[in-house]
This record gives sequence, structure tokens and C-alpha cells, in this order.
Amino acid sequence: MFASRKKIELWVSCGDDYFYGFDVERKDYELAVNFYEKAAKKNDPYAMFMLGLCYELGGRDLRKDIRKAEMWYQKAAELGNDDAQKRLSTGKTYIPPPPKDENEADKDIKNHRKLEDEADGDSPNLTAREMEIFSLLRTGMAPKEIGYSLKISYPTVNFHINNLYRKLGIQSRAELFAKYGNSVNPIRFNR
Repeated sequence: MFASRKKIELWVSCGDDYFYGFDVERKDYELAVNFYEKAAKKNDPYAMFMLGLCYELGGRDLRKDIRKAEMWYQKAAELGNDDAQKRLSTGKTYIPPPPKDENEADKDIKNHRKLEDEADGDSPNLTAREMEIFSLLRTGMAPKEIGYSLKISYPTVNFHINNLYRKLGIQSRAELFAKYGNSVNPIRFNR
């Protein structure tokens, strides 16, 4: 049951990444639907609501389908999702802010303030996932192996690797090894 819940959370998280976009211009409702459907099949009401939202909004990568949207809203509402119940009762589209628990929000604020306070400014602001991938890259793992070990998709691994390279000011794995070495022990950045 625990592993199943973790998978559902991972699918929902990936769906959110594609729904909200990694940046404003990189939203992909079609990919979001793929992840939300996996979680919805396991009766996750939030994923069902988000599926309804994807189908209601549509976009360049997903055809708008109001019937599918209403079906998913109804399923989510039956499982107690408040947003779906509001959507069905008011008829107004509500897009919730990206989910973030209080601990993550507090960490983000502290990390941001700490980086602002650093005088030298050469400490990259890596996310926890980027740090994991950084450590695994340094052990010599290929991106597909990293995806398998972290239970995330290959495109998601590549997305994090690109962000990691950008933040570190490098362009390739060779530069990563030249600058940070090839080791099993991760380098700790000032955070």
C-alpha cells in the first residue's frame, strides 16, 4: 500500500509539473493528462479533478472536451474533492495554485533569503531533486538509469539535468566531471 501511495504521489507531482509548466511557456496538458490518469485509476480525487480541468481548458496539445471534463469532475466530487464540488455547483472554472505543503514553502523562503544574504553569490540554488540527480550523475549513472532508480520518467530526468547544467554553468557531463569530479559522494552546496 505504501509503495502504491508513493507512486500515486509521484504521478500527481509529474502531472502538476506539466499542468502548471516548468516555466510559463512550457505547459503540456497532454503529458499532464497521462500522469493524472495513472493516479485517477487508483482513485485519487485530486488527479480526477485535475483531469477535468485539463479537458475543460484544452490547449495546443490537448483538445478541449467538456463531456470528459464533467465526467472527471463528477468522479472527483463523489470521492470528496471540494474543488470539483465547487466547480460542479457554481459552473465557474477554478484553477488551484500549484500544491505546496507548508514545510516546502518555509524551506523555499529560507533558501531564498539565505541566497540573497550570501555576498559571493556563487552558490547555485539546486532543488533537492537536482541534488539527487547531481549525485547520481557523478557516480557515472546514465539518465535512463537515474530515471529508473528515482522512479521518474526519462524526459523528467533530462529536464532536471538541463536545469542543473544551467545553474552550474556547464554544458555537458564531461564539464561536470572536470569541475566537480567523478565520485560517489555528493558535493554539498551552501544552501
